[in-house]
Amino acid sequence: WEIADEVDRKRTPLEIQAVCAPDGLGLLRRMLGGRVDVGDSTPDGRIEVVIRGYNEYALAGELAGLIEWLDVTGPPGVREHLAAIGTALVQRYR
Repeated sequence: WEIADEVDRKRTPLEIQAVCAPDGLGLLRRMLGGRVDVGDSTPDGRIEVVIRGYNEYALAGELAGLIEWLDVTGPPGVREHLAAIGTALVQRYR
């Protein structure tokens, strides 16, 4: 598995940090598979996660539909892309 893990990490070099509601963790794992590393629980009961992706824009697009469960804490560029996606969706479907 080491070689496969190394190849996967090279294809997905960007790492973002987020916290996830416990009831959204299963969906996050199903959607992103091995690109999610689960960490510790926070004092408010959410779970720290690190998610790998190809680039900021692509990863923001993948995560935009998970806003009910997921709070991306960094890097700032991914948060900015998420905000832009949200604005575009509101303008389109208002």
